Amino acid sequence: AATAAIQNGSCVYSDAISLPLMAGVYTAPSPRCPSYVDGRGVALTRNTSWDNRVNFYPGGFVADKCWQEANVEQMRHADYLLLRYSPPTFPEWDGSTRAYVLSHFTLAVRHPNGRQPFELWKRRLAVAGKRVALLSR
Repeated sequence: AATAAIQNGSCVYSDAISLPLMAGVYTAPSPRCPSYVDGRGVALTRNTSWDNRVNFYPGGFVADKCWQEANVEQMRHADYLLLRYSPPTFPEWDGSTRAYVLSHFTLAVRHPNGRQPFELWKRRLAVAGKRVALLSR
């Protein structure tokens, strides 16, 4: 119900595969809508030189510039973000990833209760005269 605002056929970025699956909006990764099925797993498997004496969470994610850039690239295609955390405090994102989200998306739904709290963010629209166009992705 809280994700009913997601239009059919939309590209939805999520940090947790369970959210779009439960909402019935999951689509397999494609050129139109690229995504990781397990983004955290990607970062963990690519960072084989991380010092095992130092906890990878969240510092390893934040320090991984390629992982940060890949997530932003996926978001450039997204109409919506379906997230477990609020972007300003998202633990695995660095400042540039947070800034991209906050400048290109706006909060549509905050669902703080239940087994899995989440937030739904919608791409911001720009109005130019009478024409409505998506902001530069």
